[in-house]
Amino acid sequence: MNEYPGSAQSLWTSAEANRLLRRQRPDGSFPYPGGGKEHLRETEDYDQLETYRVLGSLVDKYAATREFAPVEKAAGFLFSRQTEEGDFRGIYGRQYTLNYSAQSWSS
Repeated sequence: MNEYPGSAQSLWTSAEANRLLRRQRPDGSFPYPGGGKEHLRETEDYDQLETYRVLGSLVDKYAATREFAPVEKAAGFLFSRQTEEGDFRGIYGRQYTLNYSAQSWSS
């Protein structure tokens, strides 16, 4: 019962983590499922929302840190959208809302 579970870095290369990471684009973003189908929804910046969700999952479920290159790239993508005021707009179009930097993903 006292078996060593392995390092956190071993989670970064797990099949489940790799399934997420295969979707990451060169700019660090993750595409929103169904994105680009303008007839279904406005496509303002749903990729920002999906990148935020996947980044949260990588940190929460796979113990990923900024030393893991895909996390660094995803964070870079998100911070490229930070406004001068400090919030992250674009998930709901360009309207202001207080939850742009609130963490709220499910496990």
